Amino acid sequence: MEPGATTSIPDWTCGPRARRDPVRSVADGWVSRIKISPWGYGKAVYIDHPDGHTSVYGHLQQLKGPVAKACLDAQYRQRDFSIDITPEKGAIPVKQGGSSP
Repeated sequence: MEPGATTSIPDWTCGPRARRDPVRSVADGWVSRIKISPWGYGKAVYIDHPDGHTSVYGHLQQLKGPVAKACLDAQYRQRDFSIDITPEKGAIPVKQGGSSP
């Protein structure tokens, strides 16, 4: 995927192992925070929306696409499973609903 290309949802999934339901963004926006921790929400993705709201998606089973790449890059860079990163505004754009390419 080219840098700055629009990311479709789902870029993550949530649910029991036998049935992983795709998580879809409630509105267009961009990924503003990715937090991975053994506590709290576990794997969490925050999406900022142009209207000023932020939607939070937590307890995710797995991350995919550019969100997963940003997460993995940060984990290797920091040499730690637990990360809390804030990508640049618009670096990982998302569209409302949609499906993975």
